Amino acid sequence: MTESHNDPHDRLRVGGWLPSRNDSTATQQIAAVPAEPPGSAPASTPSTPAAPPLEPVHVERQRRGRWWFMVVPVAVVVLVVAVALQFRPDDAEIGPDLAQQSPRVALPVMSASARTNDETSASPSTKPSASSTRASASASARGVPTPTASATPAAHRGAVVGIGGRCLAADRDRPELAVCADRDSQRWSAPGDGTLRVANRCLDVFASGEANGTPVILYQCNRTDAQQWQIRGDGTWRNPQSNKCLGTVGGRSDPGTRLAVFDCAGAASQKWTMN
Repeated sequence: MTESHNDPHDRLRVGGWLPSRNDSTATQQIAAVPAEPPGSAPASTPSTPAAPPLEPVHVERQRRGRWWFMVVPVAVVVLVVAVALQFRPDDAEIGPDLAQQSPRVALPVMSASARTNDETSASPSTKPSASSTRASASASARGVPTPTASATPAAHRGAVVGIGGRCLAADRDRPELAVCADRDSQRWSAPGDGTLRVANRCLDVFASGEANGTPVILYQCNRTDAQQWQIRGDGTWRNPQSNKCLGTVGGRSDPGTRLAVFDCAGAASQKWTMN
């Protein structure tokens, strides 16, 4: 067996390095290190370098950056709310000012009477009215005498009697001769506006015709020239627009005979009396 050495320097031998005998400080520091047991191999030192210590300055910078990310959105929201509250009273005041400055404009409203006139204006009589001067000149040129005529029939109501003692009656939309009777269809009225009315309709020259034989009908009153009649001194009824007189078709007097306009001749079939 090998004898052990009691030399303290042998105990302090570490990794082949032996401190100097004169270096007492180094000897004391090394002496504190426990000796490895005999027969054990020295532990190998790891080659991985130690991790660097954390820098507190870097941590503080990250915290400061997060703080700004939270403050900036809050500041933007506060600014937007402040601007909205600042301009809100001005907007509220502008409304009444504009309402006071802009006056209300009343739209025209068509009355019921105006609508009735518009609806009734669409009559078969579409030609413009002719003046009485032109009508008189036309009659003079033809050599037909023009008796003195009243401007419009006076306001009157009663039966209209024609040739053969027959009465003028309303048959739906046509006037005709009929046996005189106390009926509504034979009660005519002359309100003084130039029209002759029965059953709320007016005596009308069809389509404002001017030719001989143009039928005479009953149409909704619209105050057109086709519904104007002048009672002349010889008992004839003249329409100034056509310069024709009211008469029976064919000069007949039978009940059911229709009416039309013809050149004024003063014949018995063209004379009428309102009782």
